[in-house]
Amino acid sequence: MDIFWIYVSLAILATALLLFLIIFIGAVELAPDLDGKPRNAQDVLTTFNLALFAGICALIGYDTCQAISICLNPSGWLDYLLEFLSDLFQSLWGIMYLFFSFKRSYNQIRIMLKNHFDWIRVAWLISPLPLLIPAFLAVCRLIDRKMFDRSGKAEFFWYQCSQMLCVVVLASFDALFAACFTTYLTRTLVDKSCEYDRKFLIISRYGTAANALCLAMIPLWIASIALYFADIANNSPYLFHYNMFAVTNTVLMNAVYFILFGMKIALYYQRKQESEQETERITKIHRKSSGTIFENPNSAKDAV
Repeated sequence: MDIFWIYVSLAILATALLLFLIIFIGAVELAPDLDGKPRNAQDVLTTFNLALFAGICALIGYDTCQAISICLNPSGWLDYLLEFLSDLFQSLWGIMYLFFSFKRSYNQIRIMLKNHFDWIRVAWLISPLPLLIPAFLAVCRLIDRKMFDRSGKAEFFWYQCSQMLCVVVLASFDALFAACFTTYLTRTLVDKSCEYDRKFLIISRYGTAANALCLAMIPLWIASIALYFADIANNSPYLFHYNMFAVTNTVLMNAVYFILFGMKIALYYQRKQESEQETERITKIHRKSSGTIFENPNSAKDAV
């Protein structure tokens, strides 16, 4: 039951995060701009907001399914249905995470890895396919419960194989993002004369934190898979460790989207600051050209 309450708590936190996102979009991003011009829904229904919204919804769904499964300990079709929903929500979590991260770092990856960018983009476009394989296997078992028995291998064997593929996909992109982010951050620290984009500096900092959490999930998955193939899948020690791996992995999944939400807020206020500075600069130019700004004749004397 302790594990049940952990999943319930995570579901509540994810729901609170979704509410914060909706409130932030409605109260802050939909507020009139500096000129008093009202904003409309198209201004906030961006691909980034939609990806973040969908990812958090998938997170809530995954946490809820895990809590229900622990509480009811179902069997038969209900067990298969909950496993399918859990796998589907986990796949959508990964897909939205990759979409958000790749879109945010698109220009920098294109500049830093211009010779390989086309191949990277193609790999990113097809990445949802392997991530959806666990959900596809769950659908197959929902349709034909004896399908995996006829293959000569347990359903859990095929599930673990599909998880291995998901690990490879996520680890590859996380390594790519981490290399891109750390390279940019290192460049800004080493070369003080180098001009840098403040927005991508924010993306790099938050992205590095999110990547670190995602990379921390990989040893958990590998350990779980290794324990399974060590022929102790039916032993109680394996089930205990598997539950611990699953809970820790879910905590990290939640933490990743809290970081992405923090990135969104930081980027919004950075854009707002840049807009205010640009407005102030244009206003000064306009006043100077119209003769409303005069040089103080005592400025040189005061400076001395």
